[in-house]
Parts: sequence; C-alpha cells; structure tokens
Amino acid sequence: MRRTFWGVGAAAVIWVAASAGSARAAVVAVSNNTDYDIQFLLSHAGGVAKVEALAPHECRPFQVGQKSVLAYKSSGKEFSYTLAPYSMYHFVLKDNAIVFQGIELAAAMPKADDVPVEQPARPDKLKITIKLMADDADPRARAAWEKALRHRLKEATDILERQCDATFEVVAVDEWASDPEAEDAHALLRDFERKVKPAPAMVALGFTSRLVRPGEDGGDGKLKPGSTVGCTRGAFHTHVLIREGHPRTEPERVEVLVHELGHLLGTAHSADPSSVMRLKLGDGKATNAKFRIGFDPLNVLAMGIWAEEARDGKVRTLATMRPIARDRLRVVYKTLSSLFPEDPVSTEYLAVIDRFRENGAVPNPADRDPPAAKDPAPKDPIGIAKNPDAKDPAMAAKDPAPAAPPAVGVVEPPVPRVQPKKITPRNEAIRKVVRAVTLRAGDIRQLPADNPDRPRGDKLTAAYVRAAAEIALTFEDDLQASAFLIGLGIALDDSTILRDNPLTTSLCHAVETDEERRERLAVLGLPTVRFRRDLCQHFVVSAALTELVGVEGAEAAGLAKEFSDMEGTSGFSFADLAADFSGVAFATKLKKNPQLLGTLRDSFAVNDFAPSVAGLREGLSKKRFNEDFGEAADKRFTKAIDEVRARVTELKAYQKP
Repeated sequence: MRRTFWGVGAAAVIWVAASAGSARAAVVAVSNNTDYDIQFLLSHAGGVAKVEALAPHECRPFQVGQKSVLAYKSSGKEFSYTLAPYSMYHFVLKDNAIVFQGIELAAAMPKADDVPVEQPARPDKLKITIKLMADDADPRARAAWEKALRHRLKEATDILERQCDATFEVVAVDEWASDPEAEDAHALLRDFERKVKPAPAMVALGFTSRLVRPGEDGGDGKLKPGSTVGCTRGAFHTHVLIREGHPRTEPERVEVLVHELGHLLGTAHSADPSSVMRLKLGDGKATNAKFRIGFDPLNVLAMGIWAEEARDGKVRTLATMRPIARDRLRVVYKTLSSLFPEDPVSTEYLAVIDRFRENGAVPNPADRDPPAAKDPAPKDPIGIAKNPDAKDPAMAAKDPAPAAPPAVGVVEPPVPRVQPKKITPRNEAIRKVVRAVTLRAGDIRQLPADNPDRPRGDKLTAAYVRAAAEIALTFEDDLQASAFLIGLGIALDDSTILRDNPLTTSLCHAVETDEERRERLAVLGLPTVRFRRDLCQHFVVSAALTELVGVEGAEAAGLAKEFSDMEGTSGFSFADLAADFSGVAFATKLKKNPQLLGTLRDSFAVNDFAPSVAGLREGLSKKRFNEDFGEAADKRFTKAIDEVRARVTELKAYQKP
C-alpha cells in the first residue's frame, strides 16, 4: 500500500469567481521523484486555488500566472513557493522529509511579460486527429489489428493527456502497401509519406510489420540491438511510422508509441534513464509494475510550450511560432543538448532556432525535404545509449527552489566599441587564439548533425582546447601560456562576464570586435565540463583570471560570485567552486610547465582536469547557507571548501610528479 504525503490536508477545490481573460497562461513542469503520492495546493492571483496530486515518479505540466504559489506540508511544517513561469521543479526525499526544489536550466528564460498576473485560463486540450494504419505485411485480419492498435493508442493517449494536455483521436482507419524493397525503416517512412495522405486526419500513424533486411530479426523474431523501432521528422509532422511487433511485450510497445508521439509534440532525446525519451527502449523497464512510462521535466516543458502555441491551430512550425515561445524552446533544447550532447534532435532544433534568430524565418526541421542520401528522420534505436554517463537533469537541482531559473550563459548585446588601431603582441596572440577557436567551431558546425564524428559536450570543449593549444604553440615562448589561457577564457564564454567586467572589458574588445563575437557565438555550440555548460564557463573564466589577476584573485572572484548568487535565485554552489578551483589549478599547472601545451594539443580530455561534482551541494539560499555553514570563516565552511579542493588535487593531472 502506497503512503501519501498530504501537502494541504484534505482540502477541497476552492473556486472564486474571477475573469481569467484571454491572455495565455504559462506552463511549469513539476516532478515527484519520491516513492510516495504527493498532494499540494496550487493557488493563483485572482482568487482560485486547487489541490493537485502527483503519483510516485510522475511529472506533469501545470498552468500558472506570474504570481502562482505552490504550498505543501512536510514533517509538520508548511512550505510555499512562488513558481517562475516556464520553469521546472521536483519533490525529493531528504532526511525523511519532502523537499521542493527548482531544476536549473542552461540559460535564463525570457521574461514572462506575456503571462497574466491573474488566474490563468484553463486551456482546452490540444486535439490531434489520427488516421490509424497498418501495412500489407501485417498477418492479422483488419478487425484484429485495428482493435490492438486502437487499444495501444488509447494507453499512450492516457499518458500524454496528463503530461501534455494533448489528446489523440482516431478519425479514420486504413491499410497501405509498404515497399518490400525498402532498405531500412527510414526508407519505409519515405515510402509511407509518398503513398499515404493523412486526410481527413492531421497525422497518419502507420504500423509496419515488414522486415527490411534478411536476418534483421536475428532469426528469433526479435529485432537486433540498434534497429530503429519508430521514426518521424519532428514536431507536428504529418506522418509517424512504428515497427509493429517490436519490442516483444505490449508495455514496451506502448512506450515506443509514447516516445514517437512525444517527438510529434516537440520532444528530444533525454539522458534521464527513466524518461520515455531515453534512447534505449525495449530494455525491459516498461514491464516492471513499479515503472511509470513518462517524460522527464525538460521534455514536459518542451511539449507544454509547443502545445501552448499550437492550440489555436495556426502554429505547426518553428517559423510560425511567436518569437518569445521560440526563444523559450531554445533554452529547453539547449539544456537537453548540454545534458545529452550526442543527441542530434535537440542539436537540430537549436540550429534551426539559431538560424531563425540570425536570418529570419526558416522552415521547421519537419518541413524540410533532405537529400535522398541522408536519413530524414531521427533514429530511435534499441540498444545502449551513446552517452550513459551524461548527467540526469535532476542532478542540476537547486536547494531550495529558486523563484526563477538561473541566468547561465545568456548572451546579452554588447555595447558597440571601436577596436583600437594598435594592438600589443600579447593581445595579438590572444586574438589569434580566439580566432582559432572560432574557425574550429565553424568547421565543426559544417558537419551533419547526425555525424558520429561531430564532437559535442565535453568532447567539443576538448576540440576547442586543442585548437587553442595548437595555435598558441606557434607564438614566442613567453606568450604561449598567457595567450592560451586568456584566449580560451574569452572564446568559450558565451556570457558577458569578461566582456563587461571593468578589469577585462578593454582587453576583450581589443582582441575581438563585436562582429567577430557575433560570428563566434553563432557557431560555438555548447561546450561543457562534466556535461554541464555552466561548469565549462566557470572553468575557462577562472583559468583566464588566474593569468590576469593571480591565483588568490581568481579564487576570490569565484567565491564572491557564489556569495552573490546566494542573495539571488540560483544560490551558492559548491559544484561551481569545484569548476572554479579546477580552472585555477589548470592555469597554475600550465604556467609552471609551459611544455604541457603540447600534451593539451594532442590529448586534452575534460575528465583529466575537472573532477566529478556528484554529491556537491548547490542552490543554497542565504538562510540555508547560514544554518549549515555559518560565515565564511566558520569551520564547517572551511571544511567543505577543503573537500572541494581535495577533489581537484586528487586528479592525477594536478599531482606532483
């Protein structure tokens, strides 16, 4: 029997007459990462409050205004938090108490000026009509396959209705003759698109029983690992194709269908091993009675934004979406990509959105007709995910919940400056390092998104470090380390931390014009440290500051930033400090051993120079920090700092020979 944590007792729904108006409500994603049922009270300005519930390990979207408040009880205490529109939160169990936390995004969301302050209007469910189809390779009679597929779609719809406020309705049923000569599942999709029109429905949902290669089933009727079990071209495309009969069990087949319908609603792949958007489906998890088929918070947020835009029937592509909604999706996809750099889906969405921001309207990925030689659809293979060690988004949780997502990596328009006509030899060397990274980024950007050789995440950082080291080795000996450290700090930072700092602004503008900076940011991508974009920025900026102001100055700057964050929404982070101290140690090591540049050029790897941040506390408010660590001179705090330093110094790269 499951226990329930009652957030607000047995209170009934409270209705107060109020006009919701026509303004759009915002969405937040709230997840229950505990084994208990949880209830809480969600109230809004304008006088309406309602008891909401989350089952164990369930994530759902909730409509909010600018001043919506979530309240709950735990261990006899009452807690309440103002929810920031378009943010993510979760309940976790700590010390036998339920704790509510915010989940950090890779960048700050745009301001919610378009969100009403008063009670948001409850939107109608987004209805997507379906033409349900099976191909001529299905051995069952039509009545049999139609009954089975309708039941499966009903189960998938029940899941999506709770997690996206979207419903799927079958309005037509038919068969089609699939191509027996198709080489793979994506060729079957192209054939399906050519032969089948979705009318009178919005989407043709096809189930194919055709094996496309001899021996594809391994001789036992089961697809081999790595085989594609479903595909579509992206959000609100007109066709979805599913491999019928695979995986072997019905719960796993439901999960595959939910996964593909998720893609139809704008999701990307997730590093979260419990998310339906993980790469490894057919892994047996769905057959466990305790396992809940569902989406991770990031994809719940993505679907919520897409559904919000699509409800009026006018938005089916990124190009026709409101710019502010597109910018919100950019933050979500940027976070998904930083956590799972190998996923081509989030990367492609980011590329399209960025091209729109730069050049105006562009087609949605789902609307483009790619060359015949290139697979048009994202692959959803059965098998091991390419990046099993990527961070679970929940690991980026802040404690306690922030009122708004932290502003990490936000690109602000720089103040126009005129580059000086004269430039010192050191600045010229720094400029060449920044330029080398930009050129390397441009080369990488030219690689197809699904090219396995295209570096992402930590590997992208490594590619940039190697490019910077390679050019630095061509300089005079006394310029090499200095130009490398400062140039790398500027090149890998997409914020304005260095550019707007009074101590470094002149230098930044001397080595990179505004136009060059815009060019760099357009191709930089999302280099990470330990699969986090923010840790990469902490690492390279601290390394640059070590060269500019020394070890003590760089460490002091890192600590000052964390104490400043403690006053705001993101909170004090020991993980950030670990990256700061790693950057300082990295710079110190290089300055003492300039010959290390050759090694960095040939074999730099992030994990050699930056420790794991697993278990380090983050998101500490001033109150929580004072309770747990006192002041900066408190022994509890100095002990915690020493433990962070130990993580750095224990790395082989920083140990004395």
